[in-house]
Amino acid sequence: MTSKRLLYTSLILLAGVAVFAIQPWFKVELIAGDVLFIEGLAAFPTLGASLLVDALAAALFLYLKSRWGAVFLAGASIALIFSLAQASAVFLGSHAAVLEPFIAKSTGIASWASQLVEVVISHQTTFSALVAVILAFTVSLLQLYTGATTFRRLTMQAKKGSSATRIQVDLSISNATEEDHSLWQETNPNRN
Repeated sequence: MTSKRLLYTSLILLAGVAVFAIQPWFKVELIAGDVLFIEGLAAFPTLGASLLVDALAAALFLYLKSRWGAVFLAGASIALIFSLAQASAVFLGSHAAVLEPFIAKSTGIASWASQLVEVVISHQTTFSALVAVILAFTVSLLQLYTGATTFRRLTMQAKKGSSATRIQVDLSISNATEEDHSLWQETNPNRN
């Protein structure tokens, strides 16, 4: 696949991440019988900025078509991975203290430990959260691969281009006529 196709595929997947990010990622059941659904962008506000930066880096990559575009694309995909690190830790079993402000707003109890003891029956992640994280990591890997292969290809082209011009210059000097050589001798101020 070409780098443009890979990048367009990653942009489509990135749009999928954005769609899943506005869906509920957490379901919290309270003792009072209330059920709270917390969206991904509400729980992890840095995710929205990372998605925007990633999309802008992809557009910049397509516009520049240079090594710097590949560097920006790789940097944005690494930023997307770091923005999902906390979400991944919550999904893998870390405590879900990220839910504390939403439960505090609903119940008035401020501490996560107190909330777990007094008002929270259960909390769980939803399918859309897992899909969004998996898609985001896939996008990041695709963009890192695209950036690396494009960077390598452009570097090889630059090396080929510089050797081609050097050979061309050498050929033009070797084809100089005797008349050109005598003209150079006459105009050279350092001649003997």
